[in-house]
Parts: sequence; structure tokens; C-alpha cells
Amino acid sequence: MLHMDNYTGEAPGKWDCGLVVESKEQSNQLRVLRFKFATKILLHEVNVHAARMYELALEFDKLPPNEKMSIIISPVRNRNERDLKF
Repeated sequence: MLHMDNYTGEAPGKWDCGLVVESKEQSNQLRVLRFKFATKILLHEVNVHAARMYELALEFDKLPPNEKMSIIISPVRNRNERDLKF
């Protein structure tokens, strides 16, 4: 598991997970980690949809940057609007 890569057997208080203190930089670090975990899950050999996910990723990579950003941001906006309703 990815989170065990740096485990050295120390007490929890001495763990160094490599994250900076809460800040914009930490948010960026967490975003990268989420991306890594999602990629590993979606493309893992036991995922019966892995081949299709890979094909979709290749198609996405061919899109112009502004269209990619629109695809990424749209669900976030929809989620925020949905959350405001409740």
C-alpha cells in the first residue's frame, strides 16, 4: 500500500508522512496523492473496467487543455451547487 512506503515502525507521534503543515501546498500534495490512488485503483489488473479506463484516459489526453479543464471543473461546480441545496 502506498501509505506504508515510509513506515519505519515508530510510534504514531514520530511518524513523518511527508506532508507540509496545512496550507495551499498541502492541498496540492493531497490532490496529487488522490490522483495517484485513483489511478492505481482504476488501472489495477483486478478492475474489470481497467482497459476501458485506460482508453478513456488516452482520449482525454488528446483533448485541448481548455476542454480538459472544463471537464475537470464541471463536476466540482455541480457538486458545490448540489451541496448548497442541502
